[in-house]
Amino acid sequence: MANSINFNGINLSAYGLVLTSGNPQDFKQRSAGQQIEDTAYSFNPKHLPKVFWLEVKILASNRATLDGYLDSIRAVIVTEIACALKFDIITDRYWMAKFSSIDGKYIAVGCFEGVIVFQADDPMAYDNDVISTPHVINAIEKEVLETPEGTGYILPVYTLTAKENLGA
Repeated sequence: MANSINFNGINLSAYGLVLTSGNPQDFKQRSAGQQIEDTAYSFNPKHLPKVFWLEVKILASNRATLDGYLDSIRAVIVTEIACALKFDIITDRYWMAKFSSIDGKYIAVGCFEGVIVFQADDPMAYDNDVISTPHVINAIEKEVLETPEGTGYILPVYTLTAKENLGA
């Protein structure tokens, strides 16, 4: 695999894009506190959107091909909805992100160097391998516990499926 990125299912290495550096593992949160008299209270932290600053080079054999690659990359990454952003060097997770900006310059006839910025409103990464843990939930109250491996947060997705066809 090339040292590149995959956005919305399209590997951008096909357009000469090489990822030179980035910050995919950065994480930020904001914690608010309120001082009242001699006691302070803290609130649950808010996870801020994750911003990816990706330094890239786009390489081609000549200027016309390079301009075509840039146009193709713009066509792929400019979307109205968040799409899967994957890194070749991080193979077990992806983020749902939107394109924010691209800025750079031509440094040679066949080379563009710049920064592509994506923003993931949900800063949590998604696992490439869906883990299914079926639980039977009936009319009796049921507590379902999910335990993550490691130190990460877990935000499970629950899908409720009827046991029988209730339609016509």
